Amino acid sequence: MDNLYYSVHPFKNEVQSSFSFNEKTIKNAIRRIYEKKFNPVSEIEEGIFNETWNIFNQATDEGFGFRTYTDPDFDFYQKLRYNNAVFAAFRTHRFQNDMAAQLLDKDGKLKPFDQFEKDVQPIADHNVHQWLRTEYDTAVIRAHQAADWEQFRQVKDILPNLRWMPTTSINPDLIHKQYWSIRLTLPQDHPFWNHHRPGDRWNCKCSLEATDDAVTTESNVPKEKDKPDKGLDNNPGKDARIFSDTHPYIEHSNKGAEKAVDKFLKQQAIYTIDGKKQIPVLNGKNMQINQIVADVEKDIRMNKGFETGIVIDKNGKILVDKRGKSFSVEFSEEECKLMKDSIMTHNHPRGWKYEENKMGRIGSSFSGEDLMLAVSRDVAEIRAVTPNYTFVMRRPEKGWGVSLDDFRAAYNMENKKLKDEFAKRISKGTLTIEQANATHFHVLSKRISKKYNWEYVKGRTR
Repeated sequence: MDNLYYSVHPFKNEVQSSFSFNEKTIKNAIRRIYEKKFNPVSEIEEGIFNETWNIFNQATDEGFGFRTYTDPDFDFYQKLRYNNAVFAAFRTHRFQNDMAAQLLDKDGKLKPFDQFEKDVQPIADHNVHQWLRTEYDTAVIRAHQAADWEQFRQVKDILPNLRWMPTTSINPDLIHKQYWSIRLTLPQDHPFWNHHRPGDRWNCKCSLEATDDAVTTESNVPKEKDKPDKGLDNNPGKDARIFSDTHPYIEHSNKGAEKAVDKFLKQQAIYTIDGKKQIPVLNGKNMQINQIVADVEKDIRMNKGFETGIVIDKNGKILVDKRGKSFSVEFSEEECKLMKDSIMTHNHPRGWKYEENKMGRIGSSFSGEDLMLAVSRDVAEIRAVTPNYTFVMRRPEKGWGVSLDDFRAAYNMENKKLKDEFAKRISKGTLTIEQANATHFHVLSKRISKKYNWEYVKGRTR
């Protein structure tokens, strides 16, 4: 339900081999670690993550090619970007903890900031220059190979075999050299490709070629038992992962990394439509449900004169699609029963009444009725879209953790406190009516989510 509280009556936001990592981001992170602005064990430093994720997405775009919303490969492209986010988050966790380990001197005392900054500089240099350079170049190559694999799959009926092609590297890998030296040619589904592929070495520049030429006899297939490098033992063309879970950042991650990454990614916009980041659904890992919900929200946010409520189950099936009134939508008892464990999304159209440069254009976050519906019907996730923003509230794993009556009382109390607080600020001139109307329900949702340990996310998505 879309509410407006404040008015004038009661009261007076081939491979392009170059990339850049913003040095200011590193300096900010070093300062945040030193001043304990976040916990390196249980949290992810967002600035470093964003820089890193953007760089790997750039590598993916260079190698795989940028895909638009209408492209047939768009879903696979989104999976690549999501897995880039996972890798970037684990990498960031390792990076920030390596720096945090330098906080104390040999006597266990906190170092002066200048000394700490000096001591972590070699760590920063290796992470954002030497190591990232190799990872970026390899990511471009493997993203390109993922695109190649899709092409191989499409022409399999007429070109069923793959041939290992010579490397362009000036220092060829000796194991790989024996493959292209004998013009190794095998069917696409031959088990050899499960264990040996171009790209399973860092900076490998070998490639495959689709062909209908005769295959290499089994007796001539090399039986080398060499293993791919750690993190490169998967086929990105099949699983949409540039780097696998055996990479040391993941396989040998620091304590708390997995939990920190999972929590962080639930709150990040890792899905895009028309170049704009979207807020993922539930834990964000299911690209199919992400796309289904994103498709729905792209459509209903454009309903400028009425609310529309959509209920979608976790398999992506639309259970309810209902048009409402200007600022509300009502559901029958039968429709409400379908909401349990589902995703409920709807639009708040009030923002369309404001010009683009006005704060009111942001639109409202969740009303009390929205959240009471989610609690009473045990909705897994409730979402609201405005002209340019998306708001999300997620149920914890063990449930909302409060009865409807208790929640109603707590919400009304928090709502009154915030109204009184904003009214005083308006009277003092430290808050405008426009600011109050644009932020009231967002601030209230943040406070409610903190009180009950719910996940609340807001992001610009259009």
